[in-house]
Amino acid sequence: MEPGSCGSARPRKGYEDKARMRGLMSIDYLKEYLVELKKNNIDIYGSVLILLSGDPPQVLLERKSCKLRSPWACDVALPGGTIKKGEDPLTTALREAWEEAWIFPMYVKPLGFLGVHRTVSRPIYVIPIVAIDSGPIDPKPSSDEIDIVFWFYIEELKNLQVRDLKHPRSGKLIRGIRIDDEIVLWGLTLRILYDLYNHVLIHANNLGLPFRTSHRSLPS
Repeated sequence: MEPGSCGSARPRKGYEDKARMRGLMSIDYLKEYLVELKKNNIDIYGSVLILLSGDPPQVLLERKSCKLRSPWACDVALPGGTIKKGEDPLTTALREAWEEAWIFPMYVKPLGFLGVHRTVSRPIYVIPIVAIDSGPIDPKPSSDEIDIVFWFYIEELKNLQVRDLKHPRSGKLIRGIRIDDEIVLWGLTLRILYDLYNHVLIHANNLGLPFRTSHRSLPS
């Protein structure tokens, strides 16, 4: 079976969007949510860590090494990867952040998780874990697969226009935002950050989160 595929069965029409657009959910609900997804023919392949720091919040991003011989070379991503046997999405996100970006799990405080997200090219389903830093961290590439680790102010999404761009490695045309000459944010990572902003951060006060953000939503 291909990663993230569900054999011949497919999610019920309309369910996938409903499962995604639920805002920030409690970590305590994660196990029950995974059971619900499974019943609706969605198998979770991986998870990513949305690590937030400061106010206004920055999010930790990384770039897949441009030297990789893979479709993801030069892609900007959130730390994350495949869920291994015996792991849940939270465990995976913390492990991957350590292996890829030198983020010690002890200094990560989970706030909750976002609903399931999927890639467009093929159905690979992931769970984004939302967390804040709770101690001294010094992000840096800790894997040959990563060549850059950096913080990005999420409110900058309001000032950066989504447009047609050339992918820095493949040269193919993509829809995304340019952070600088060699860093382009697009695809699944960009969609996750838009959902984080629109369904979590602009409601930070109501949710009791330690951030101040504007109430203007971003185009999804």
